[in-house]
Amino acid sequence: MPELPEIQTIVTGLNRLILHKTIQSFDWNWAKSFFNSEAAVHSALNRSVTGVRRRGKAVLLDLDNGRTLLVHLKMTGQLVVQPPDEESPFPDRSTRVVIRFTDGTTLYFNDQRKFGWVKILTKEELAAQPFLASLGPEPLSRRFTGDHFRERLLRHRETTVKAALLNQTVLAGIGNIYCDEALFLAGILPDRKVKSLSDQEIRRLHRSLRKVLRISIELGGSTRRNYLSAEGVRGHYLDQAFVYGRDGEPCRTCGTPIRKNRVAGRGTHFCPHCQS
Repeated sequence: MPELPEIQTIVTGLNRLILHKTIQSFDWNWAKSFFNSEAAVHSALNRSVTGVRRRGKAVLLDLDNGRTLLVHLKMTGQLVVQPPDEESPFPDRSTRVVIRFTDGTTLYFNDQRKFGWVKILTKEELAAQPFLASLGPEPLSRRFTGDHFRERLLRHRETTVKAALLNQTVLAGIGNIYCDEALFLAGILPDRKVKSLSDQEIRRLHRSLRKVLRISIELGGSTRRNYLSAEGVRGHYLDQAFVYGRDGEPCRTCGTPIRKNRVAGRGTHFCPHCQS
């Protein structure tokens, strides 16, 4: 599933490519990807995009009448823009929803596994979405201080630190890749209990989370299989990942082979020398 850096990269691209453009039509071929009433669809036609933003792993396209297109990419979703008069490999067999704008721009929602979706919502409906309401703070927000992180983390003292970081009510947008990467940078083994962490380690983990997310955003996120930016470009973070996806390869810091096991039900990468 795309994580915070991938979603933020998509949002940045969409703000550049479709901001202030007016929606002309919607086409879809899979009802579960676009389960909107006729009235909801009509409410979004001839409306312009006033902004695109991210909350956790969701993309929100705000319209000039107060409605929002809420998009969740799930495992294999993509949002790719085709500018007017430019060739594109889309639509293809994975294309579920096509949004056309009056200037000839097209936005494709592709989803090979059909788990993602696009909803057209009022402000009240958006506020009532359970998964949005339960999300924790944004890791890159100025308000997300070390003290704030410590307070939220210690609510889960008996779980592993990896399980706590993957819990979207603790932090929004963190997934398997950046959890492993941040724990490596902080020098903390993923299977340690939260209650075993010192205040110094928690502060170090707070800094490491923010650092690895910023690095990945600069590199356009991570592409393992399906992720593409709004421009249809793959992300490059995994080309320089510290531990994720590198089991058996030498640690970039000490040369010890990276190991992989299962923590919190997820494949987990770590260096047995650099992390303790």
